[in-house]
Amino acid sequence: MAPSPVSQGYWTPGRGAQLAADLKWPLLASMVLYLPVIMALRHWMRKREPLPIKPFIFAWNFVLAVLSILGAILILLDDWRLILTPFAHERDYMPNTRAVVTLFTLTKALEFGDTVLLALRKRPITFLHAYHHLTVALYCWHAQSLNVSFAHLFVFINLCIHGVMYLYYALSVLFARNKILYKLRPYITGAQLSQMFVGLAITIAALLNPAVTGDLSHYNNAMGALLMYFSYTILFAHFYLKNYVPSVRSGMTVFLSTMHFLALVGLMMMLAHPSRVRLLIEVILIWNISGLGITAGAHRLWAHRSYKANLPARIVLMVLNSIANQGSIYHWARDHRTHHKHSETEKDPHNAKRGFWYSHMGWLILKKPDAVKQAGREIDCSDLLQDPVVVFQKNADPWLAFFFCYIVPGYYTMAVYGSFWLGFFVLGIFRWIVELHATWCVNSVAHLWGERPYDDQINPAESALVAWLTTGEGWHNWHHVYPFDYAASELGMACQWNTAKIFIDSMAAIGWVTDRKRATKFWEQRKSKLAVNAETSAETQQQTLEKIPSEQDLQSVIPPHCQRTSLLLSSFTFVRDVVAIGAVVSVMAVLHLSLGVFSSIILQEGPQTSQWMAAVKVAVWIIYALVQGTAALGLWVIGYECGNVRFSGYEVVDHTLGWLVHSAFLIPYRNHAVAVPDTAKLKPRDSLLTALKWDAFGFLNLPKGLLSFVGMLLSLTVNYYIGTRLGWTPLLLWHGGPLLVVHLWLCVYARLLRAYSGKGASSKKEEGDESEFYTWEWLAHATERLRSNTHVLWVFDALHHNLMSLSLLTHLQLRVPHYHANEASRAIYKLVHGKKGFGAPRKNSNTTAHAHTNHAVWEGVRKTARRAQFVMDDTPVYMTATRGG
Repeated sequence: MAPSPVSQGYWTPGRGAQLAADLKWPLLASMVLYLPVIMALRHWMRKREPLPIKPFIFAWNFVLAVLSILGAILILLDDWRLILTPFAHERDYMPNTRAVVTLFTLTKALEFGDTVLLALRKRPITFLHAYHHLTVALYCWHAQSLNVSFAHLFVFINLCIHGVMYLYYALSVLFARNKILYKLRPYITGAQLSQMFVGLAITIAALLNPAVTGDLSHYNNAMGALLMYFSYTILFAHFYLKNYVPSVRSGMTVFLSTMHFLALVGLMMMLAHPSRVRLLIEVILIWNISGLGITAGAHRLWAHRSYKANLPARIVLMVLNSIANQGSIYHWARDHRTHHKHSETEKDPHNAKRGFWYSHMGWLILKKPDAVKQAGREIDCSDLLQDPVVVFQKNADPWLAFFFCYIVPGYYTMAVYGSFWLGFFVLGIFRWIVELHATWCVNSVAHLWGERPYDDQINPAESALVAWLTTGEGWHNWHHVYPFDYAASELGMACQWNTAKIFIDSMAAIGWVTDRKRATKFWEQRKSKLAVNAETSAETQQQTLEKIPSEQDLQSVIPPHCQRTSLLLSSFTFVRDVVAIGAVVSVMAVLHLSLGVFSSIILQEGPQTSQWMAAVKVAVWIIYALVQGTAALGLWVIGYECGNVRFSGYEVVDHTLGWLVHSAFLIPYRNHAVAVPDTAKLKPRDSLLTALKWDAFGFLNLPKGLLSFVGMLLSLTVNYYIGTRLGWTPLLLWHGGPLLVVHLWLCVYARLLRAYSGKGASSKKEEGDESEFYTWEWLAHATERLRSNTHVLWVFDALHHNLMSLSLLTHLQLRVPHYHANEASRAIYKLVHGKKGFGAPRKNSNTTAHAHTNHAVWEGVRKTARRAQFVMDDTPVYMTATRGG
């Protein structure tokens, strides 16, 4: 007598594959009929009212939820160890697990009932819903027929998510307008999305597992699972963003995220290829050559009309532009004209005043503001529509760009390397992502950092780095002053890297380009005008010299509470840093253990797998070092504050804590404060910039003083003890990497804060010395740079305790603790510029009565100084603070 299906003896190894073969045609028939039946049912319901079937819907969802939860519990009770070893043969399953896996995979077609119920209630049926139900039913049947070794893990994860999901649906029927259930919707969808990421990880692990790759049918099944989960991830992410994050453009966000992931795949393929060096060279060549379609084409020709090009030249530039794949020429030029007309305003498509990430790529991810949309409609682009090359590409977009950007490189590598996908992923997607970020640097980096020799009143700046990345688009201060200049730079290739100019000149040499416009004569006229104005400004300078504020005047505008230390606030910032460091260590410890389990248990390491996991571990440790070092720099700031006796106000407490912190960083501790003669006050011994430069290479400097020497010796002894006990590799990974990043941050800040160096506002005036006038200009320039930097780098500024504001205040000999530095700097900024300071002012912040009475005087000084001319460092060119010329 054959055992009953309800008995454990029935579920022997191979039973699931046998049932899948027996039910093959009924299951396939249900999948074939699924969409036609749903379409017919929707057509039948078109003129009918929704059916009142809420009790049946509740029962349907509740039964599915209970069955899913019971199935997950059975697997946990009988085979919980299999969750840690997902690649196991079916004979290793317990009977209950075999029963649950088989029933789950062969009854997925019953879930078509979800769609039937939606149709009967006349609810919308999305592509995601129908596609998910159909493909998962087909895959489950195929996986069960093969008895793939990772089926039970897929089933267990699905049962857990389905149990929660169907229970939520059942409760939603009973409590249709419950606010708590409504707020749970994003979390339910988020759980489904996380399931897709886990499924991707499992399939990737399967494709790297020798037991799977050794069987062609199992390998093909895993490839199908990879494509299925990859498409699910994209569709569920799009659904989540569209419904729960309305501020972003869901389609563009998912597309860019997906392409960045595929670019990472391309990078790994390139690094693993024997011809990796040649591939890297080809990436750089295609990046720079196709970039000419943006710089020489969409930008200088079509957006600015800085020269004329005949038909062959325009066709070549259009093809190069399509390889670069940054939107059609028409849309690129329209947005760029909008940017120039409304630069750094709310109508600017990538307004750099909204921060680095917004101007870099956030403007593509976030929805366009209405002001930008309206500004784009007002731009005249009729000349572009009269160019047949532009119109052809606009009509063929995006398919023409996709063909040239991704498919053509695939054909190239298929002919040269014998692999289409090598070109698709490496020379196509990876190269495209790198080129995108290079172009975006023009909107972000070149609008935030760099010198401004042609107009210091605008954001665009000169950036040699951006010029190298974008074939000459980095000379942005010149370009925004003279946008019609075809070279987009003042000087030639010998002084300013500009391959786009060389390319345009080369086309001009063969007669393809004419009427190249230059702005050098306008600049010469402007310099002459500025020189004449500078000669007549002596009287204005003398008037300004008499009203330069002293140290006491600057100190008077700072609220009194900003000049007092608080042990409570200082302790809070110290504890915050310690907690942040501990949190990073905890997360890394969990991740480190997870990687060990993943590589040793899940992947069952082979030679190929070991290489991949080694690369992943290296990347994870690099990220840890960057994050931990960034968090730990806050402690260095605390140590510097202790050296200035600004932590608690008690010298013993401050010097003890500062000595411990700096010694841990292998930096000799120094006392940064000295007493003011005949007073009980302290003042900084040296500026923050000096401390940064010293401490950046502090481990190379000899300790000055016995305590510094003892601290360094103690720190080295502790590190030596840990290294001998636990191993030198763990010590370098856990402590050495972050320590190196801390010192790199010190170098970065030393470079960044050079703008705040110069003569102090309270320096003594000598006979015939006009340095005080320069000091006022320095103060205006430094506060404006501070405002820009804190706005762009606000995250790092918060992590590093307002280090940039602290540098300015220390340079001005003002004793303000780090937690009040931004508030004090805002007060100085308001004094100098007569406008609202950077950041949102704190509530209940008061200025002194003396500051209020002197406001009119300082406003007059500000206006006088703003009209004056001055000479910038390291340039023979006279500049003016007012725009003109």
